Amino acid sequence: YINTLPIRIDATQALDQGLGVVQAQLGELLRHEHAPLALAQQATSLPAQSPLFTSLLNYRHSRGAADGSGVELAGVTPLFGQERTNYPLTVSVDDTGVGFRFVVQAVAPMDSGVVCGLFETAVMNLVV
Repeated sequence: YINTLPIRIDATQALDQGLGVVQAQLGELLRHEHAPLALAQQATSLPAQSPLFTSLLNYRHSRGAADGSGVELAGVTPLFGQERTNYPLTVSVDDTGVGFRFVVQAVAPMDSGVVCGLFETAVMNLVV
């Protein structure tokens, strides 16, 4: 299960500054991680029918899966796998220990290739 903690990200900040802000926000939210979704919805100023979340950033420690194959199980041969989401934008970042893999799902007019390219560029700028 994914435990979703809502934060708002200012996309105009420099990446290193923005990551620091996100880390601080998540640290402050940890004490609320077991709050029911209904309580989180009541605490917002959004209209009743508005979605509480419109995007999802999923960071996964995927050590040993640098080739993208995932975890191997003896006697099990995966035939097909596909990620699905109900969010208009979902970015999954797999930290393989030697690099990163990105899976981006986006609803038009967003272009998943462009979003993925932005993440790849941001990571390259951090590494250099």
